[in-house]
Amino acid sequence: MTMRKLFAGVLAAAAVSVTLLTGTATASASTSGEVGVTGVGNQVCDYGEACLFAWPNWDGPTWDANGCGWHILDGWMQNQTSSVRAHGNAITLWDWNHGTNQWAKMLTVQPWESLRLVSSNDRTDAITVHC
Repeated sequence: MTMRKLFAGVLAAAAVSVTLLTGTATASASTSGEVGVTGVGNQVCDYGEACLFAWPNWDGPTWDANGCGWHILDGWMQNQTSSVRAHGNAITLWDWNHGTNQWAKMLTVQPWESLRLVSSNDRTDAITVHC
């Protein structure tokens, strides 16, 4: 087990604990609230991860969700995703609609699929990794 996956497991357990205690799912792994691993350029998208890329063609700054469930992108990757890879699990991308104050489902990326986000470029505010 890699340190990254061990860390993700600890963060997931902490998020569940906070959810059970407070009734909300806003636990943060960092000051930005993002639970994932950052990198730059053509990162290897490990099995089970959802990999978001700031540039088209799966390049540039990356953010990898290394756990199942809901992930809010309230830091640097919010509204920056231009391409995505679903490596083993489906991913649903969500946009926060400020006009209605509701989450709007943009699309679901099927397992093992890589997509350029043409019509929904730079709009992703959260994702759900379906495990």
